[in-house]
Amino acid sequence: MTHDSKLLGLLNLNEKVLSHAALSHAENPLELFSAVAWSHLTEPGDGFAGFVREALGGTEALALLVAGSTEASWLARIQDSGGADAAEVSFGNVAATLQDSLARWTQRLSLNKVLKSLDDAVSIGAHLIAPQDANWPCQLSALKNAAPALLWLRGDPKALRSSELSWAVVGCRTPTSYGQEATSHIVQGLADAGVTIVSGGAFGIDAIAHHSALLCQTPTIAVMAGGVDRLYPKSNEFLLSKIISEGAVVSEVPLATAPTKWRFLQRNRIIAALAGGTVIVEAGYRSGAINTANHAAALERPVAAVPGSIFSSRSAGCHRLIAEDRAQMVESAADLLAIFPGKFLVDQPIFEFMAPLETRTFDSIGFGAPTIDQICRDAGLTLSEATQAIGSLLLKGKVLQRGAGYQRA
Repeated sequence: MTHDSKLLGLLNLNEKVLSHAALSHAENPLELFSAVAWSHLTEPGDGFAGFVREALGGTEALALLVAGSTEASWLARIQDSGGADAAEVSFGNVAATLQDSLARWTQRLSLNKVLKSLDDAVSIGAHLIAPQDANWPCQLSALKNAAPALLWLRGDPKALRSSELSWAVVGCRTPTSYGQEATSHIVQGLADAGVTIVSGGAFGIDAIAHHSALLCQTPTIAVMAGGVDRLYPKSNEFLLSKIISEGAVVSEVPLATAPTKWRFLQRNRIIAALAGGTVIVEAGYRSGAINTANHAAALERPVAAVPGSIFSSRSAGCHRLIAEDRAQMVESAADLLAIFPGKFLVDQPIFEFMAPLETRTFDSIGFGAPTIDQICRDAGLTLSEATQAIGSLLLKGKVLQRGAGYQRA
């Protein structure tokens, strides 16, 4: 494929770099290289970085950054892309957000680090999975601007495709014998239904969920808070190595990245987005598992919790979720499958940018089938505005007409 020589020059690249073994599988190695670079430049969940990649394209945004383009140039390109209004809605003062973002990103610019990570990926057999890859899990698009630029993966890339039929099983790191038994029981039932198990590879419930999935020979995916070359926690190295051989270990952060509290919390959004639903088996009143449940709820994914002893602090978080009607109480895999079978009805993602009116209309449609009058009322649009937006969304394949109503495709 012929690459844009101007972009290559701005990025200080050549065809030899783009023929690197870690990039060779990509239809467009330049796009994949850009995704790798963005994973180095940003911390997980950087919504403004996600916005500029979507609005301008990852490669062009990277070229602007490498070229040291002025803030005025960035703002002009955002305006030209048609994304200025959406940026203002999402980020408020776009100029200030851009200024802060450029300061963060620029200090991480390092071609040598990116090239070293490509070499290291080859040496440990890691795969680079970008949104254009056939194995990219389309359900991550629910994260919108906060979706990762790239997934670093060790194991079988096709395991990601199995996540279209999945449940996340998470919980505390010091489970009781009851929690261990409940986790194994639930995972076995889900495995019998052919459901993939997603978790965080941590001590306790996470480890038991992965181990049970391996015993049941159902696919399992561990999402890391650090680089996939740093299997963490160290004492779970054997388990994580087993997952690599039979499933997949993934992360959005580059190789050699250390896990931190922030990255653990952001890792949880990937778990929640990757899985069809999230079930909590034993969790303290405040815990990482509750954080994962919150992410799942924000994504409008099913959340379930297993009840425990009223005398156990390890079940306090589960009881809280149930009492606040933020999770459905479950006792078995059958209960989970009755709530939601874990199957995503996903199509290949459409990467074109949605204009503000389209976004407001699409959001108001939600997961129902509202009429155009309901859409106008919910989105605060005129009939003319809603009609125009719906027409565009129909052409893009984002929505379908069902009688007098409209629903997401």
